[in-house]
Amino acid sequence: MRKGEKTKIHIIMKSAELFNRKGYAATTMQDIMDATGLTKGGLYRSFSSKDDIAIEAFKYAGEVLWAHFSAAIEGPPTATGKILAMCGVYSDTVHNPPIQGGALS
Repeated sequence: MRKGEKTKIHIIMKSAELFNRKGYAATTMQDIMDATGLTKGGLYRSFSSKDDIAIEAFKYAGEVLWAHFSAAIEGPPTATGKILAMCGVYSDTVHNPPIQGGALS
């Protein structure tokens, strides 16, 4: 993986945590710069705006959550078991959140 791709993924992951914790509107580009350790130029080399970062962060968050659901439903053989396993993904989000952030983490 190239350095630019690694940087982009780093921005997406850190931004997803910020948006989860503070919300989109309350998260500033300065917050993202602080969380990633990048300069404004470093951010704008990978993304043209906060909106672009948010879209990719939302996609990433969805992929992480789907991975948790997919792993949960692999074991149970019945539909009921699979539904209960999916609900179990949220059983301990305070101590084991799919993505860091949120009001309690």
